[in-house]
Amino acid sequence: MEPALLVFTKVAVGVALAAPVAVRAWKRRRATRAARPATIGEALEGVPVRVVGRIVEAEATLQAPMTGRRCAGYHVLVEERASQQWEWRGERREGRELVIEDATGRAIVDLTTAAISDEVSVRVGRTTLDEPTVAALLQARPGPPPRGQLRWRERALEVGTSVAVVGRAVREPDPDAVHRVTGYRAGPPTRLRFTGSPARPVLVTDDPEFADPAT
Repeated sequence: MEPALLVFTKVAVGVALAAPVAVRAWKRRRATRAARPATIGEALEGVPVRVVGRIVEAEATLQAPMTGRRCAGYHVLVEERASQQWEWRGERREGRELVIEDATGRAIVDLTTAAISDEVSVRVGRTTLDEPTVAALLQARPGPPPRGQLRWRERALEVGTSVAVVGRAVREPDPDAVHRVTGYRAGPPTRLRFTGSPARPVLVTDDPEFADPAT
């Protein structure tokens, strides 16, 4: 009975740890489905909308530390193998603005409070304490260094990929589009700006169900 009880306990603990992640993912997918789909050019201000666009290279393009991917933002975690699970040991996030475009215009997404989907371009690899990025992440946290097997998990909003953005936006003049205007227009070209908050973050996902431009 004791071995069976031990297995049950491990399964129960695993379910308990996974539950918050699953609930968070479910809530994000529900919010994404509920938002009104729109092109960037026709999206209304101040109401929840879902726009799809390709990430374009911007002045603040970054390089993901573990894979070297060119991206608008990344999140890398270091985890240690403990018993039958991988446990968090350190992380780093970087990203300021995400720029996307479709055939109708451009949108700027403030990443400082954005909620990035767990599906976003995940790469995983084994590592050691000697790897410079891993060493820097672990030095930033208190306590003794890990003694077990290590791995990194990296998510990156890669330049050139398609993403869906869900949130409330405002319109502002688009200085990058002014030089492309020809003929008469009722006003200057505009772009969307998505800015969320900790209580109401902008959602960003590359889930094909939402991020495929054809859907």
